[in-house]
Amino acid sequence: HVFDDVTAIIFVTALSEFDQKLIEDGTTNRMEESLTLFDEICNHRLFQSIPIIIFFNKTDLFERKMHEGAELARYFPDYSGGQDIPKAKMFIEGLFLARNRQPHRTIYSNFTCATDTQNITTVFNATKDIILRKALEDANLT
Repeated sequence: HVFDDVTAIIFVTALSEFDQKLIEDGTTNRMEESLTLFDEICNHRLFQSIPIIIFFNKTDLFERKMHEGAELARYFPDYSGGQDIPKAKMFIEGLFLARNRQPHRTIYSNFTCATDTQNITTVFNATKDIILRKALEDANLT
């Protein structure tokens, strides 16, 4: 298969798009679309054992929206944290993590901004960890 040697999946979603619609149809919430795509990738039979790194990007825009009064609960009624940004981030992260139906899969999640130079360090560290875990697993040391 084409995906036999996949070491990890990097999934990027825009945290700030919780209140936006898709350009293609004008009705679908962008974050809901991202959740659906993540679910499909995360639980696809070819990727069930592959570690995932999720980047919740555009934190700067998300925080600005929240400070300006955007209401996450208007789009996600289960959210009850008001304008508390850390609670809102954790809620959204939880929505994505809940889509994973592989209990033993490793998922790394990171809140980022495209201009954040630490992103490459985060990817590098997560990738090292994934490779080390895979090597230990292949050597039956886990």
